[in-house]
Amino acid sequence: MKADALLQKAAEVVGGDRAQAHGSMEETHELIANFWQLYLDNRRENKKPLAAHDVAMMMVLLKAARSQRGRLEVDDYLDMAGYVGCAAQMVFGKPIVPPATLPGAKT
Repeated sequence: MKADALLQKAAEVVGGDRAQAHGSMEETHELIANFWQLYLDNRRENKKPLAAHDVAMMMVLLKAARSQRGRLEVDDYLDMAGYVGCAAQMVFGKPIVPPATLPGAKT
């Protein structure tokens, strides 16, 4: 794809369905900025550089912000769950076991 075609497609996406799905671009980005700032100001090890775990948690917040603007999308919730799983795996060092597979779990 040539650069001009890519830019044309990006303009169509940003001004079309994405605007309907996520609401006002400026309002959504402002909300994301607020969520991220709260995270950065309150994270456990705020004196250390950001780590991969922090990025995963901030992506959860991005999706949380998106879920508050525009139309409701199940994809936002699926993505949040995925990012939480990634963050937990980074912290605990192994894939997370679904609760239903834990000994004594009720199904």
